Amino acid sequence: MRRFTLALVFLIGMLGIYGTASAQLPHKVMKLEELVLGTKAIGFSVFKGAEPQPFDVILGEAVGNFDSYLILAGISGGPMETPLEKVGAVMGMSGSPIFIDCQDYDSCVARGTLVGALSYAVGYFIEDGPNALLTPAEYMLGSQFEGYTSIRQLKSSNYFPKEIKIRDKVFKNLMLFDGLEGRTTTQSFSLCSGFPQSDIKPGSMVTVFLANGTVPVGGSGTVTWRDENKIYLFGHPFFGTGMVSYPFTHISVADTIQTPLRAYKVPGCSLQTRGAILVDGAHEVAGVIGREVSMVLLRTHLLIGSGFSLEEWVVPESPLAEEIFTALPVAWAERVLGDIGDISVAYQARINIVNEPEIFVRNLVPAEIYEFPFKKVFEVIGKEILGRLNQSRLSYRLESIQVDIQPVKRRDALVWKKKDVFLSKTKVVPGETAYVNIVLKGFPDETRLMQISIPIKVPADFKERTASGAPSLIEILIQDGSKFRYNGKNILVNLTDVIQNINRSVNARVGVIFIRQTLPKTKSD
Repeated sequence: MRRFTLALVFLIGMLGIYGTASAQLPHKVMKLEELVLGTKAIGFSVFKGAEPQPFDVILGEAVGNFDSYLILAGISGGPMETPLEKVGAVMGMSGSPIFIDCQDYDSCVARGTLVGALSYAVGYFIEDGPNALLTPAEYMLGSQFEGYTSIRQLKSSNYFPKEIKIRDKVFKNLMLFDGLEGRTTTQSFSLCSGFPQSDIKPGSMVTVFLANGTVPVGGSGTVTWRDENKIYLFGHPFFGTGMVSYPFTHISVADTIQTPLRAYKVPGCSLQTRGAILVDGAHEVAGVIGREVSMVLLRTHLLIGSGFSLEEWVVPESPLAEEIFTALPVAWAERVLGDIGDISVAYQARINIVNEPEIFVRNLVPAEIYEFPFKKVFEVIGKEILGRLNQSRLSYRLESIQVDIQPVKRRDALVWKKKDVFLSKTKVVPGETAYVNIVLKGFPDETRLMQISIPIKVPADFKERTASGAPSLIEILIQDGSKFRYNGKNILVNLTDVIQNINRSVNARVGVIFIRQTLPKTKSD
């Protein structure tokens, strides 16, 4: 396996801040060369509540995966009414620790041999033979064994590998992903009550957040091992992007849905222990208990009736950050209001950057012009504004985004469009004034008309201007405010310049018409 010494040193430094000289490593870690087919093992995971419970495991052979190996296994038993051999591995069991040489939880943690983590499952309705894959513990505890390697060196992907293919069989990872795709939890992760607080330990359930608040977005799985204040979990990458900073919290399990077609745990409430994930590695996710993570507040107010509010703290540097900023408020609003696709909206947004002027956007988005006005609001914020900040390649720290949105009645969202444009006279003498007449029609109400007359005076020196043989024409350009863009300096040397440029260009010029009159040059010109 290729080694990256710098990453290893950094990992130990980052994860060792809260540690002491005596590491709490497993009593023994099984090496792959020690694997014996048919060995009986025991695994632990939370199926309800907060305490890990046992299930049975039979170890199979080691199978190749890229430049590493996974262990085939058959899992069975467990505390549920329907045993694991009938439902298969449960979503949320990613990271469940597997031990040999012990009989119960206490003896396994204290004196057992850690084999690895339950990490992938195959198919449905499998009742005989192997039905899961284990990630060897010697890979997961890389900072103590063979060094840390980011999956970025193995595979170019911005999203966590949901499945792998080995010997023509597709194995899906067992992380329970609550997010913008698939099943999204409505659980607010309030503090648990009703049973004693439980500390994080091997087999505990945790959620790693990309956003948290009104709508949590993240992945839930199981802790494989705890080494003082360091924890190792999942047994596979989250996104595989190396050094990261994601918050996590210890959670309970409300219950386990027992179905042979994708059984899954239902996340419960938040327990007291929190921390930061610092490594998103090739074979594990690792973090430190007690570490704080800097996040960005996204606050959205719907000004309807008594009002509705979305408050979301977002990790600004996750692979899903742009999607969360643009898609999450839309998904939330659809839950609150139902179908919002054809509702015109007026909005204002304030984007605060630490030690910089704010970005302020105010606009009206008519449904007659845009297919999905509510979505357009957050595309402006997420792509046009945040995208341009990122493209500047200048360093900045986002603090908060606040968006106020109000539905607009159809008549109030009226847009004026061109019906006709004509001159009062096409031939004039120097010193005379002609008028540009602009006739506008309402949209969608085309029965409403408006006319604007704009004076265009011909300069008294017009003959002198055209004496050199230049065409005796006056060109007039008429442009509506929404199409006007500020043509400022192209070189933006600092973040303040970028913000000022965004404020000039993103805000629409509502109710404004721009006129440009082009004359022949004088001799002095």
